[in-house]
Amino acid sequence: MGRSSAKVEWTGRNGLGIDLGLYHPKGDSLRVEGQVPLALSLAADTSGSGLVSRIPNGTLRLDARAEGFGLDLLEPLLDPLTIKSLRGRLSLDARARGTLGSPELSGRMDLADAKVVLPRLGATYREGRVRASLAGREVRLEEVRVRAGDGHAEAQGTIRVQGFPKAALDVQATLVDFRAADGENLRSTVSGNVQLTGTNQAPWLKGGLEVRNSDLYLQTANRESSAEEVELTAEDRRTLERRFGVTPDRQRGDALAPWGLDLGLKLGENTWVRRRTNPAVAVEVAGQLQIRKQPQQELGIFGSVRPLAGRSFVDVLGRRFEVTSGEVALNGPPDSLRLEVQAEYRADSGSSTPSGVMITTQVSVDSGRLTVTLGSRPPMSMADIRSYLATGRPAGTDPTQASNEQDVASTGASIAMGAALGTLAGGAGQRLGFDVVQILQDRGGGQTLVAGKYVSAPLYLGFRQPIVVSENETGPEGTSGNMEWELEYAALRRALLNVQGAGNELRVFLRLRR
Repeated sequence: MGRSSAKVEWTGRNGLGIDLGLYHPKGDSLRVEGQVPLALSLAADTSGSGLVSRIPNGTLRLDARAEGFGLDLLEPLLDPLTIKSLRGRLSLDARARGTLGSPELSGRMDLADAKVVLPRLGATYREGRVRASLAGREVRLEEVRVRAGDGHAEAQGTIRVQGFPKAALDVQATLVDFRAADGENLRSTVSGNVQLTGTNQAPWLKGGLEVRNSDLYLQTANRESSAEEVELTAEDRRTLERRFGVTPDRQRGDALAPWGLDLGLKLGENTWVRRRTNPAVAVEVAGQLQIRKQPQQELGIFGSVRPLAGRSFVDVLGRRFEVTSGEVALNGPPDSLRLEVQAEYRADSGSSTPSGVMITTQVSVDSGRLTVTLGSRPPMSMADIRSYLATGRPAGTDPTQASNEQDVASTGASIAMGAALGTLAGGAGQRLGFDVVQILQDRGGGQTLVAGKYVSAPLYLGFRQPIVVSENETGPEGTSGNMEWELEYAALRRALLNVQGAGNELRVFLRLRR
């Protein structure tokens, strides 16, 4: 990494004397030296102050100096699961005098070209700049700026030292299209204004934010766990360690525990709640939420969010159900989220002899548990509903008009395989940057890959590529066997302009959003 030096003298009436140095291989250095009025005593403690205590009226003298010090030197000392790719050049000339109860600060700090990656959020914060001055008991943040995605965040304010180690905070920040998170299960772009107050030991964050171009992936289960609880013997544990290695049991504290929160959150355009596995869910939502939390208390999210019909869908066994209504309700801890979505699938879609049968589904998520309920209009038995999904015909259809049992079994196997492929394609497609990845099927056994991306909030670009040719040589929903492209634009508040093409064919639709 580099070189370090440390000289510590902790004896006598002056307290802790330190002279610390970090030396980068490229030549820059960070030096901290001085005297801190803290006493160390190994004698039996009767005062309740512990091993370390303040020296009454002790003199504080602390100096810190750096000239273009590279922060990458510190990266190997940090937890890679929390912080990666730490970069930046620090210039520092700061001094502290007086006492611990009443310190007097002076000097300047400048951080340029800062960059950090937070793996848990999947976010990269880059082009960071911090300029601050120290005067009296205040640290004045003259310029704080950082970029993420296509946006940026700016802040300014003061940090007032009230007595070591307590400090009062008064910082205001403005975010413009700031890509706050870009991870596997959460992606979000944020704009708005916030204020940080309170103290470093109990900070408060208040303000109003709008999120756009966001994806929240539900982590839910739709079946009971089949695992059986067992008690491992010492030999079992040794076998596990020998075959799989040892993973440290890291006890992580709750980083939000000391924080207080009072944030208004507006869900703007192109904000989605998704689920990758069957039943796949992609629901565009709108609404407003309130995020509240008292220090050392549990986080609470309150509000109601409504799904937007038009783009939203639920994929059940390769059949695309269009969302018609629903609600996402939050009234407390995030894991108490309740989601209900109603969606419809026209059973005879693409057929030359429409039956008018509509298969309905209700997807409900309550406290992490997911259930799917199928229905129909007109009401039918569950056997007929499943038959319509598999073959496009009710279970009691005249055998002279229906496929034989082998055809029905083949279609059912095709649906099961398509559902499994859709789950795999969803994960792979997300890694390639697609927002939508599906495997759709028709009643003839054909399967088509559907993929696309919201390149901006109102604009969607996608394609459809047949991967298994249907028996009737047409793709899902009566499309041709060639690759198709699709463009969708939210031209009006309650309407979507959809353009589809394949070869020399061109189709234009105007879809209303309820």
